[in-house]
Amino acid sequence: MFPVFAQYSSSMARDGMVLGGILGSALAVAVCAGLVFVTAVSQGKVGLGVIGALIAVPVAGMYGCLGGLPIAVVLCLIITVIPRFNRPLLSEAEVEAEMRRARML
Repeated sequence: MFPVFAQYSSSMARDGMVLGGILGSALAVAVCAGLVFVTAVSQGKVGLGVIGALIAVPVAGMYGCLGGLPIAVVLCLIITVIPRFNRPLLSEAEVEAEMRRARML
């Protein structure tokens, strides 16, 4: 006669495997997206960090760290190579002209 716990061991083991897969996938997503985002923020490129994290998240979610980490490293290298522009989008004169125009309306 089989003990009572033997009847439930297969379903409990399956649930444990599923929970382990979910936690492992969540950890891989957090590590890969965090790596890309922190690299970009440290260099002042927050927009690229968000875009890179959005690319790394589904790859890490589907393939874990085995697929997510190489993608994250490649994205970090791309973010590092792209130069940072230090000039403002508008000159001071253009900003003042826009402010005067806004006051006129």
